[in-house]
Amino acid sequence: MKVISNSASVCYTLKETEIPNFNPGKIYLSCKLKSNDEKINAENLFYFTSPKNLKLTTPKINLNYFSDQGILKIQSDVLVKNFYMYTEKTEYENNYFDLEPGREYQIKLKGKVTKAEEIKFMSLNDINH
Repeated sequence: MKVISNSASVCYTLKETEIPNFNPGKIYLSCKLKSNDEKINAENLFYFTSPKNLKLTTPKINLNYFSDQGILKIQSDVLVKNFYMYTEKTEYENNYFDLEPGREYQIKLKGKVTKAEEIKFMSLNDINH
């Protein structure tokens, strides 16, 4: 598909009836815009209901911190809505985002964190299940 710069158009329309057992609280749409060289230029998650109506479950979140690189790797087994990290010891390159299940996220840290256990986190999953 060819996209003209500074333009908008409908590329595909999907009807709810085309999705078996459509349940707006349990599904989301993950979209990625890739260039010809497969580089991801943009990505976004779209939900079919408001956050308060999402059927979120308790996640198993893995945090691995590589202090020599200042990189925190995050992974979850389920969708995590509005993931937020906090500690007084560092600043985050990216914070407050959604985690897709099975996908690894890498966040650059700037501060004095020495291990992943020093980083606390919370999400909408903690209060909305």
